[in-house]
Amino acid sequence: MIYGGPRCVGAVMATVKVRLDSGDQIVTASITKEAVEQLGLAPGIAATVLVKSTEVMLGVE
Repeated sequence: MIYGGPRCVGAVMATVKVRLDSGDQIVTASITKEAVEQLGLAPGIAATVLVKSTEVMLGVE
């Protein structure tokens, strides 16, 4: 389920937060604004999250 709403980042990109069915985890995706419009993403819309990555990096100090 889309949590909050798409947030614009720059002229081309947006971030979208999706709450997983478990209810306690949120996945944030960076996608183009065009994709947000084409998919009709808005708060409360059901969405599927697919993760395709060969590398994920996180860091803290």
